[in-house]
Amino acid sequence: MTARDNALAETTIRLYKTESIREDSPVCNGPIGTLADVEHIACAWVSWYDSARLMGRLGRRRPG
Repeated sequence: MTARDNALAETTIRLYKTESIREDSPVCNGPIGTLADVEHIACAWVSWYDSARLMGRLGRRRPG
């Protein structure tokens, strides 16, 4: 893994954490109490990131 790969991974993880725990999160609808909750949030985030988020390079449109 190069430094550039590491930086990209850290940026993606930071975005995941921020989007998953913020008050108006697009993927988390309640308290996180179990490992199953974390797994559900992770899967929901990947789906949201790949198909529903607004992308600046696409003119603030969804990628999907």
